[in-house]
Amino acid sequence: MDHGIEIEHRVRDGLLEIGKKLGIPPLVTNDSHYTYAHEATAHDALLCIQTGKNLSDPDRFKFDGTGYYLKSTDEMYAVDSSDAWQQGCANTLLVAEMVDTTGMFEAKNLMPKFDIPDGYTEVTWFKEEVRRGMERRFPGGIPDDRQKQAEYELDVIIQMGFPGYFLVVADFIMWAKNNGIAVGPGRGSAAGSIVAYAMGITDLDERISMLILDNVFDEGRRVELIRYLAEEYKPTRSPCSSSVVHWRSRQADRVVRPTGRPYRPPAARPAPRSQVRMSVPWPLRESQRYLHIGASFLE
Repeated sequence: MDHGIEIEHRVRDGLLEIGKKLGIPPLVTNDSHYTYAHEATAHDALLCIQTGKNLSDPDRFKFDGTGYYLKSTDEMYAVDSSDAWQQGCANTLLVAEMVDTTGMFEAKNLMPKFDIPDGYTEVTWFKEEVRRGMERRFPGGIPDDRQKQAEYELDVIIQMGFPGYFLVVADFIMWAKNNGIAVGPGRGSAAGSIVAYAMGITDLDERISMLILDNVFDEGRRVELIRYLAEEYKPTRSPCSSSVVHWRSRQADRVVRPTGRPYRPPAARPAPRSQVRMSVPWPLRESQRYLHIGASFLE
């Protein structure tokens, strides 16, 4: 890679020498942290937000050099005219052409696979678990409106292809409860589902709403639950099993102040939200998009 940093040239010379001795041809790569060249300023501001610094601070954390974006083939070849670099670009293309992309971009069901008892399919076992759960939740008899709602939700969930999802979530929540791990009553857009209530996923009676299942567990024993998930839904049974993470995005109305912070002088203080005026443009990252807004700050 070459971002105009002196140490990269020194390392490259050493790598080329080692490659000659071992008969290993060079490859060329580029350290990419954003998509387009013009996003460098926004990325610089984002680093300031993350480290609590101002752009005017000479000692702030920043990237030396330039070109930390996704470069085209022509741009990569144009970085250096040396034979080693040109050969490295060509070799990198050879590696890319060796990648088998068959099926890589085809839609796949990556839901974890639940271990279904003999004699059942995923759908029939899902229905059976809901039936048992409804009887458990309503031991004095299932009210007609609750039964009707359960049947409606079953049809929707099955049509969407989510029976396995509900079975998996119910499994690890019940495992947590049976092992003395504190579990919240349930939240998310599916928390009001009577199917989720019947299966023990939530402890809330139904509301008509779907489909996110979001539970809170005892933080002190969270590792035990993750270990159970890793063992129970290992890659041999599911093409895609991993820890569940919560991606937080910054909404525009809540990001004006932290985004403006890198741009204001150290002595300046932000204006109250009611006095924020969209005027001076600067790059603002909201989720994975870059917006351009501005705000005025009072001295």
